[in-house]
Amino acid sequence: MAQVANARTARASDSEGVVPALDSAVCGGEVSFRLHPRHTQVARAKCDIQDAVAVAWKSHDLTVGELVSVLVSIASEHTKFVLRAERHPDDPNKKADEA
Repeated sequence: MAQVANARTARASDSEGVVPALDSAVCGGEVSFRLHPRHTQVARAKCDIQDAVAVAWKSHDLTVGELVSVLVSIASEHTKFVLRAERHPDDPNKKADEA
């Protein structure tokens, strides 16, 4: 039970600068098979975003739960507009849940 409590309250400052890294194929490694043309661009963006998140996590000394809450909130806001566009392509001002 102590491990669960520690995981819930872990902060960026507890990690001593250790941030989970993406594998080398995503962040600068070489890949020997054919990929979709946008794969590399998306993978690089993922690395940039991961770096930015790591900096913000550490500088604001957030717990893991706080960090996840922030990321989910951002994703939710962006998803809202994607859903509106998919469900109401002719009326982008309609909310996603409107008929």
